[in-house]
Amino acid sequence: MSDQCHDLTSLVAAVQQLEAQNSELRRAIRTLWLLLGGLTIVGIAGGATLQRTGRFEKAVEIVDGAGTLRAVLFADDGANRSGLELRDPEGRSRMTIHTHRNGDSLLQMFDKRGQSRMEMGFDENGNAHFHMRNGRGALVHELDAPF
Repeated sequence: MSDQCHDLTSLVAAVQQLEAQNSELRRAIRTLWLLLGGLTIVGIAGGATLQRTGRFEKAVEIVDGAGTLRAVLFADDGANRSGLELRDPEGRSRMTIHTHRNGDSLLQMFDKRGQSRMEMGFDENGNAHFHMRNGRGALVHELDAPF
C-alpha cells in the first residue's frame, strides 16, 4: 500500500510539473504571437515613413528607444538559415525561430544566461522533436516523433 501511495504521489508531482511547464510554454507562445503582430505593424508603419520599399537584402534590426537591439529578422545568417530572433531588454537572445539549411523549421527559447532551455521543430532528417533542458544544458524531457 505504501508503494502505491508513493507512486501516486510521484505521478501527481510529475503531472503538476508538466502542467507548469505547459503553462509557461503557452505564455511564451502567446508572447511570440503578440510580438510577431507588433513587429509586423511596426515594420509596415515604419517602412511606410522611413523607406519607400520594405525590401531588405540580409536583415532587419529593430532597436528600442535606448538603442538596444531587440529583434532581428534575417534572410541569411551565413549558415543558409532564415528566421527571427527576439531579445530581452539587455539585448540577450531569448527566442529564435529559424529554418535549417534544408528548410525545416526550429523554435528555440533561451534563459537569461543564453542557455537553450526549450526547442521544438524538425531536425535535418525531418524528425519532429520537443526538448526541454535544465539550466546546465542537460536534457530533462524529450518527445521525438520520427519521420
